[in-house]
Amino acid sequence: MVLHHRHPLGAAWWQLRGWPINWILELDPLTALSTALATGTLYKTLTWALVTIALTLFVGRFFCGFVCPLGSINQFTGWLARRGLGPGARVEANRHRRAQSWKYYLLIFLLFLALMGSVQTGVFDPLPLLHRSVNLALLPLADSHLGALSDEPRSYASVWLIGFLLLAVVGLNLFLPRFFCRFACPLGALFGLLSRFTPWRLGKTADTCGDCCLCEQYCEGACRPASKKIGTLPIFLGKPNTPGKMIVKIGSVPIFLFFPATWDLEP
Repeated sequence: MVLHHRHPLGAAWWQLRGWPINWILELDPLTALSTALATGTLYKTLTWALVTIALTLFVGRFFCGFVCPLGSINQFTGWLARRGLGPGARVEANRHRRAQSWKYYLLIFLLFLALMGSVQTGVFDPLPLLHRSVNLALLPLADSHLGALSDEPRSYASVWLIGFLLLAVVGLNLFLPRFFCRFACPLGALFGLLSRFTPWRLGKTADTCGDCCLCEQYCEGACRPASKKIGTLPIFLGKPNTPGKMIVKIGSVPIFLFFPATWDLEP
């Protein structure tokens, strides 16, 4: 769902009325795809999603690591909940699990519904989910007595359900870091499929990695960066080194090499 504010409604600039808050929603390729499947039309403002798709095809799942606001909240919550854990416990929490494939089945189901004319992607899509929760639940609750953001108190029917869903998404990070991102995010699943076509892959090289597992202690996306073979990460860190390669460093120590996707690393 994309909302459009045609004129400012607030008396002060901090009331956020009339600001281009929809732009980040328009970057969402899942919204664009589901709308196109349901209506047969790619609306003009949703063409911004083509920019996101193009960048994902080139550099992988950059959106998850650098843009997604709900992903940032999940990352911070997961980090905060595990500050006192030792290295072994961190690695175990960030271990890849087969159930992470659930999000792909959820994506297929939601796209099937869209094809049948029912767009339900906004229930699980992290951008509409966070936008809806903040606008309908958190801000009205925080502003109910202050009146700083709205000219009059706002309340909506069944808003507790919207707020509960956001709390559940954030709270699940106490069990496993980035739980929603890893197991239930359909947008992340779409980015995962698109990133299979990126020209770069990430792989460990035995002569530059000491198996310290520092990467796996802090990779809350369970991307298995210390494994022998891997697809693209939801983050993209590196700098040009030699033709056909890119090096990732922790401090001054080279850790990984980015290979062209046509190269096959050891299984």
